[in-house]
Amino acid sequence: MRLLILAGGLAVAGIHAAPAEIHLVLPDGSGDYPTIQAAIDAAAEGDVVELADGTFVGEGNRDLYLWGKAITVRSQSGNPEACVIDCEGEALEPHRGFNLTEGESEATVLEKITIRGGYDVSEGGGMTIRYTSPTIRGCILTGNHGGNAGGMLIGGTAAPEIQECRFEMNTAGFGGGGLVTEGPSSPTLADCVFEANHSDNEGGALCVYDSATPILTRCFFHANTADRQGSGLVVDHYCNPVTCDQCTFVGNIGPGGSASVCGHAYGVFTSCTFEGNQSSIDAAGLFCSCQATTSVSRCIFAFSLEGSGIYCSEDAEMTLSCCDSYGNAGGDWVGAIADQLGVNGNICADPLFCDASQGDLTLHIDSPCAPFSPPNEACDLIGAWPVACPAATVDEPPAGRRLGWGEVKALFRGSEN
Repeated sequence: MRLLILAGGLAVAGIHAAPAEIHLVLPDGSGDYPTIQAAIDAAAEGDVVELADGTFVGEGNRDLYLWGKAITVRSQSGNPEACVIDCEGEALEPHRGFNLTEGESEATVLEKITIRGGYDVSEGGGMTIRYTSPTIRGCILTGNHGGNAGGMLIGGTAAPEIQECRFEMNTAGFGGGGLVTEGPSSPTLADCVFEANHSDNEGGALCVYDSATPILTRCFFHANTADRQGSGLVVDHYCNPVTCDQCTFVGNIGPGGSASVCGHAYGVFTSCTFEGNQSSIDAAGLFCSCQATTSVSRCIFAFSLEGSGIYCSEDAEMTLSCCDSYGNAGGDWVGAIADQLGVNGNICADPLFCDASQGDLTLHIDSPCAPFSPPNEACDLIGAWPVACPAATVDEPPAGRRLGWGEVKALFRGSEN
């Protein structure tokens, strides 16, 4: 009997240890299955749907559902730029890439795929995630449009992990050109890039609404635009808390801040760098208004081309510590936060970026923002980027070419070593 039980246990273990099956799909339909959806439908738990390089179009290759399965959908080459789902959506014929709304968990993975051309007059042009928690890794969402959330919508109780993804040139009619996360969702975003997204309203790159509580780590906002507040990021309507750690806001343009916290929301910004942003109203860097509360520590606000570095309206509250605001066209320490200069480690000094004209925001070794350096011997590293060059020269205000994604990623990785 003991031997029979042991043998049965090994048989069960063997079943659970069975290797995943790989289902290959080719753009011309000549793979194991004619379409991506057909391969997903046939996949069992733990299987992989692998997409060959090329462009996937048409029915079965868009508006995809994963049915809550713990499977991986990925590019075969690992190069998202070479593996594209083109939704070919338009106003009269809306389509998006994926609908992750069927109970997906962290074991459901989308990896290194580009989704472009999604269009939805309502929300989530490229992808919608609701009440699920998938893992999205190394993907690109580009050229998508939504009435709300051009690239991606995260809603309900969704808690996805978004890692090393790029949101580029997406647009929205209302908010969140790149992404909207709305309550009570709680996504985590790490090492993501938001570049050249636009909103006709607020949140050119990212909108956080209605009690959503995302955590953003080492994210990069560059050249995003909005017709209203928050050209990079807007946090609005009772969100509590929203955390940005080691994030960078560069060259974003629009009224009311590259990042904006408003509407009774609570934002926490730690070790962030704001440089070369532009706003025709109030702050080009960080803007706090409408009974919002913002806690800011070890952040740099520098060289805004128009607008102040930081601004807080009288009906809001902003507390700063170990921050440097310097060289901003509209002023550095102004309005309701002016009296915080010189206390709690707050300074107004050139941060001495290694090469701001080329988008390199690492610090000279003798920068006042270097760890535990005069005049802030009690403050650790200020800003998102480490000390990386030994010479002490004063950079001109930023101009010219910015770092591309590959260079930014290399700097991200270098800062972790």
